[in-house]
Amino acid sequence: MILDQDSLLRTRQECLTGPWMADARKIGTTESEKNLFERNARALITTWKTTANMSLNDYSFREWAGLMKDYYYKRWKLFIDDLAGQLDGKAAINYDFYNVVEKLFQIRYSVSYPTSPQGDEIAVSKYLYEKYMPLFNGTQKRIYTISENQPKGTEVGTLNITGANTFELQGQSVTDAFVIDASTGKITVNKAEVMLQSENPTFTLRIKATNPANPSFAEYADVTINLTATSGIAENSYGAQVRLFPNPTRSSLTVQLPAEQRVQLTVSNEKGTILLQRQESGTEFLLDTINIAPGVYFLNIKSDFTNNSYKFLVKKIILIKSLLSDKNKISCHRVQEILFFTTYYKVLAPSDKLECPICGSFCNSVA
Repeated sequence: MILDQDSLLRTRQECLTGPWMADARKIGTTESEKNLFERNARALITTWKTTANMSLNDYSFREWAGLMKDYYYKRWKLFIDDLAGQLDGKAAINYDFYNVVEKLFQIRYSVSYPTSPQGDEIAVSKYLYEKYMPLFNGTQKRIYTISENQPKGTEVGTLNITGANTFELQGQSVTDAFVIDASTGKITVNKAEVMLQSENPTFTLRIKATNPANPSFAEYADVTINLTATSGIAENSYGAQVRLFPNPTRSSLTVQLPAEQRVQLTVSNEKGTILLQRQESGTEFLLDTINIAPGVYFLNIKSDFTNNSYKFLVKKIILIKSLLSDKNKISCHRVQEILFFTTYYKVLAPSDKLECPICGSFCNSVA
């Protein structure tokens, strides 16, 4: 929740840590002076002093983007993890928070923070509203998004309801389109033939959650499942966009999320073969595509609240500079190098536009 709060604060100029730090560094005339003023600025909004100071710690508390993520979140996480470990029978750590978190934050001069807002506050607010509001309603609501043309067995999401361990699908807008695991609450595709965005852009499900050990317990959830087309940039389940760029790409693909999330990233080809899979946490990630062959690929982004797929293209044409008017001269590469690059990277046609990997100029390839 603190990370989500940081994502929302990041969209507002008045809620940024960056300007505070930047103004402090402007006072100094040398690097050491700049660091000194920045450390004092960091101390003023945390421990108040540059030494351990329990009496005035958090005296000038600020809910600012950057400060929430890199200071308060880390401190709370250590505290809660320590308590959870004790419940599991581990010895208490009792962290010295000043030396483990607070002092380190004060001297992180190399870490700078944005001085201007990032993201759309309306989009992030919608994302957070739809994520947390079901926790406060009698009938819970869940919204998931998956790409169209998903095969039978594709996981949509898992319905987590506190106190429930038995789940029953009581109704859905398209008969037998989805099924739910009675013991885990995992929802999966059951009828692949109806997973077409043009025909069924939205599905609705009604699910009952119970606990046989507590006969009086019963919760209901209204689930909405949105299908997105497999081409272009899709809109995620919370109304904010995920960005992939550059698309087409050659060596790397940047992925931007609307808010801080813990996600699983999976890259697969058109045959469904998984080429890359990893866990990430944050708002922006870089995927290396330099060793991926040219073609069409899909990036699946999965979290507790969404399961989206996005289409992107990889082009592996290493480009060379054109022959000058004197055909016996080449600007950056010898003929042998041209032949190597065009053969190794499988340039398909002499008319393809190519770019020199050294000078970046564009030209037509050599026949």
